[in-house]
Amino acid sequence: MKKITWKKVAIMVVAVFALWNTVWFGYCYFKYSPYTEKVPMNEEFDTYFKQEDGFSYSVKKPDYLRFEGNLAISDYEDTTSLIIWPLVTGGYEYGFMLHEDNQQYEFYVDEELKPIDSSDDFAIQKINQYKPELEALLDKADQMWSLQ
Repeated sequence: MKKITWKKVAIMVVAVFALWNTVWFGYCYFKYSPYTEKVPMNEEFDTYFKQEDGFSYSVKKPDYLRFEGNLAISDYEDTTSLIIWPLVTGGYEYGFMLHEDNQQYEFYVDEELKPIDSSDDFAIQKINQYKPELEALLDKADQMWSLQ
């Protein structure tokens, strides 16, 4: 029976960590490059941010060794926002943020802008109330990042 030494264990741990870093870096680069090409780094805000045609666009790359970043689009008044999470396996998840009467509401919606939780009457009411704004946000996001 072969004896496992601490040196071999340390080399294996370092190799796995290096592989994880390489996979993470490749994922971030290839997954988020198409988004950051359209919304470049804004030195003033030190983030990927752009304002255009009455909308603010931003790209949040995943934090170190994490795989979840997001795209965001807001109207200039920042009352409505659409958050888009690119999924590792392809596709997207969506969230709707609403600032109304000094309150902030957040709802998960599907690609057709319907609430994920179909039993939440308040979410259904707010999403229906702001449907035109949501559709405009999704349309602008699609124009910017070619989501569909």
